[in-house]
Amino acid sequence: MSEIIRQAEKAKAVVADEAAPKWQRVAQGMNALAGVSLGESDPLVGEMLESAIAELRAGCSQHSIETDDDYQRIDDSGLQRM
Repeated sequence: MSEIIRQAEKAKAVVADEAAPKWQRVAQGMNALAGVSLGESDPLVGEMLESAIAELRAGCSQHSIETDDDYQRIDDSGLQRM
């Protein structure tokens, strides 16, 4: 399994774990995707991931996020979109 798929699966598992508050799951999911290198994926996977990351960035750009704790200030609908 490629590193990019491992990182995506880790992020997916973190976000799905409902034991943590939603803001914390979003923050940890974003951290799990940090450093993903799309150049190592096949073109179709790269395009899908690039699209998903663009959506995440668009959601994050509406908020001033400097630390993981900043996710606590985002309302539930904003976290859901992310």
